[in-house]
Amino acid sequence: MKKFLTAALVLLTFAVLGITEAISAEEISYPATYDLRTSGYVPAVMNQGKDQTCWTFAAMTALKSSYLMNVAQGYYNDVLGSDSDLSELHLAWFSFKNPNRKQNFAFIKNGSIVADPAENDVLNHPGNPQMAVALLARQDGPVLESSLPYSGPKPASGKSPRDYPLALRLIRAMYIDDIDVEVFSREKG
Repeated sequence: MKKFLTAALVLLTFAVLGITEAISAEEISYPATYDLRTSGYVPAVMNQGKDQTCWTFAAMTALKSSYLMNVAQGYYNDVLGSDSDLSELHLAWFSFKNPNRKQNFAFIKNGSIVADPAENDVLNHPGNPQMAVALLARQDGPVLESSLPYSGPKPASGKSPRDYPLALRLIRAMYIDDIDVEVFSREKG
């Protein structure tokens, strides 16, 4: 349930990229149903295996869904074409192992703070929407899956996120706070 909620929050975070002014939750009327699958704005389901990278899959799916909606509505030209799968490995890896950053995201393992995880630990620690937005907002991603496949080899030591060609640029992101989720749950639940 926690993974689903995280995925839903990230999806909603990126799906509302077009809203530019603050709106309180009480001012928003939600549709009776909302399913991106029925409109063709959701990429294929992916498999993260045993890794704790659901946050990267949710973020890339949300970003891709937002992109597809904006292309369909004529806001963007389709620059990705048929090769439009975005790399979850790139997002996960460089959130924890970016040689260009003085401080990467850290995590706790066995009661100790790990600021520079071993390569085999990178995909075994969960992230969050803020980590995804941080990497994307500084224009360190996203990149295409073909540039750094999830099932392929990990980046070589010293590789930078900018060693891979940028596929898209994040323009803005909005977070849905606890009040919004609570109001949405109350209205639909």
